Amino acid sequence: SLSLRYRSVEVARVGAGSVRLERAPSHPPLAAAGMGAAMARAPLFAGDELRLDVFAHTGEPHEALVGWRFSVQYDARLLRLREHNVSAAYRSPPPYSDAARGELVVVGSGLNAPAFSLADVRNRTALPLARLCFEVSSDASPGSHVGAVRVVAEEMVDEAGRSYVRAEPAQLHGLAGGAAGELRVERVAEVALLAAAQTAELVNVAALGGPEAESVVVAYALLSRAATPPTRLDGARYACVSEGGERLFELDGASACTLRVTVRGTAGGEATVRVVSSAGGANASVRVRVWFPLSAVVRAEDALLNRVAALSGACGEPQYQSTTLSAAAVFGGASLTAVSDVDVTSLVSFEAERALSVDRRTLVGVSVGAANVSLRGASVGVTPALVQVVDEQVEVSALRVAVVSGVSFVERVAPLVPWA
Repeated sequence: SLSLRYRSVEVARVGAGSVRLERAPSHPPLAAAGMGAAMARAPLFAGDELRLDVFAHTGEPHEALVGWRFSVQYDARLLRLREHNVSAAYRSPPPYSDAARGELVVVGSGLNAPAFSLADVRNRTALPLARLCFEVSSDASPGSHVGAVRVVAEEMVDEAGRSYVRAEPAQLHGLAGGAAGELRVERVAEVALLAAAQTAELVNVAALGGPEAESVVVAYALLSRAATPPTRLDGARYACVSEGGERLFELDGASACTLRVTVRGTAGGEATVRVVSSAGGANASVRVRVWFPLSAVVRAEDALLNRVAALSGACGEPQYQSTTLSAAAVFGGASLTAVSDVDVTSLVSFEAERALSVDRRTLVGVSVGAANVSLRGASVGVTPALVQVVDEQVEVSALRVAVVSGVSFVERVAPLVPWA
């Protein structure tokens, strides 16, 4: 299997699949004067390039191939000619080409002297003549197409001007031998799936009355055509199934591939999300961790709030001191090492009993008495802060005014939670 990890955390796993090996076809070399053409000896996909390398057996040792002409007939429904290149040893006029009928005629009209001499084109069994490049049409139907390419050696001329080969079919070296070139087109198929959660580590603060968390599982299809990069699937083309995560998170969305950590979660730990493609049936596994609050505690900087002398409200009611609240929690779960004293102040909401009033993180005394401060909407055990409001007066001894003119950070915040 193939495993994908990010910062030592496994985010995806997929089966490596199987490999089918076939014996490569072999072809004997040309034994006498004539032409041959080498083409693909393996199946191709729509959009792939098909190369056709045309070569020649120059004949008897004393014969030099100084001129030649060959024709190519190809199935225009399957192939589109992109370019052709003639060997540098020969001069060549522009070829005759009819793309609609699938015909091409290429001519070598003499040696490129003095760069090349008769010795370069004499006594050769596989002298390169030209390379033709075709593209397999996007409309090519999958399957075997015998006769997709045919090459004919129309004429081969020696240094004396004698035509010693005429209208002989070239030997094609591809998936099969003979004069009829076979093109086998494979259907592009989905062979494997890669999947990953956008966030593989989720923290359940909804159980403390905080916001819900979510993570979307994305999937990429690996296709049988190697030249095609992994394709991201839209939500309608794959589905997700939880394996062991029922108490950790909920699966939501059109394809049930959005993980939601809500107040209905009751545990933490690790779970697997099985991702299944609706097209080819390929599947992958995604590991997800959910950290659940095992306990929480509310803290007040000052547990005793006094009456402030010389201050009164609009109707003459007494004014009392205020203090700042904070909250911390212990997070963990099955197979997870608990992490203590995690500050969750910015993620939760506080609530207080009658003697106190809460405005975000600020707690203000309202009337004399003792009251608890806890977390609003928490579904787990919370140790509240006990705060007393007393009528004993304190006086304001000084006032200090500060103006913030700028902020700078000297330490970079880590992108991951510290226990990941």
